[in-house]
Amino acid sequence: MTATAVLQLQEVSKKMGKRTIVDRLNLSVQRGEIFGLLGPNGAGKTTVIRMITGLLSLSQGEITICGHSVSRQFEQAIRHVGAIVENPEMYKFLSGYDNLRHYARMMRGISERRIEDTVRLVGLEERIFDKVKTYSLGMRQRLGVAQAVLHRPDLLILDEPTNGLDPAGIRELRDYLRKMADDEGVAVIVSSHLLAEMELMCDRVAIIDKGKLIGERTVKSGSGEPVTEQRFVRFEVDRPAAARQLFGQPGNASAASAAVDADSHEVEFTGTKEQIAEANARLIADGIKVYGIRPVNKTLEQTFLEMTGGGTK
Repeated sequence: MTATAVLQLQEVSKKMGKRTIVDRLNLSVQRGEIFGLLGPNGAGKTTVIRMITGLLSLSQGEITICGHSVSRQFEQAIRHVGAIVENPEMYKFLSGYDNLRHYARMMRGISERRIEDTVRLVGLEERIFDKVKTYSLGMRQRLGVAQAVLHRPDLLILDEPTNGLDPAGIRELRDYLRKMADDEGVAVIVSSHLLAEMELMCDRVAIIDKGKLIGERTVKSGSGEPVTEQRFVRFEVDRPAAARQLFGQPGNASAASAAVDADSHEVEFTGTKEQIAEANARLIADGIKVYGIRPVNKTLEQTFLEMTGGGTK
């Protein structure tokens, strides 16, 4: 595990009868990072979260949180975790503040000052003394997040947190998660099948399909700016068939797709900046004329659909 990794999954599998729900999953989540688990409904996202939180046992592999094994050192591991699995449950006849005080009594070392700081962190100062039954769904989500981070966890886990929220509520939640990651160094895991929201919310996403990790993508840099580790370009060449064959040879880190347009003689290529330069050099060395290289901006949705074969179930 790296020095800043809060969560590590190593060869994690879950079987129910003869069915494999999660298949040899390897992941790590860093401090201060918002990490997305992205996949179609039924891909295994919630199963992964239930194993991380100890609600389901592992069939194989190891999960560690801040260096503690969830299987062998559950109490030490779980004290570093705050989680909302499905919807946050609150006492609706109590105020938001009284709900937090009630929860604080069950944990050691939570002061009144910490409650006030957490309320401010999630932006509920104006309504915290109102009864929860008067809260909107978005406000209840924010109160749930406040409860989950009250004990200063190193890892916050949210399973489908935007379900039922309107656009304003989703944006508010996104802003508060970013603030917690940046200000308190909390590692945040968010599971969802909503592509657009994950692209806006997360620093990095893991794409899961049928229980398997089929790809990871960095969405934002440390400054919050969108980035793309893998670049997508189109080479305009005189012999596209020869270029596709060259890119598809063993030993190449990336592969070209079919020609985008037979008339334009363009071939699409995926790779790092260095790999694109190497690909250009190989084309020239093989006598293929390169008339131009132009970038193609692929969204997370395009990447997801390509990796999952359409993402439909």
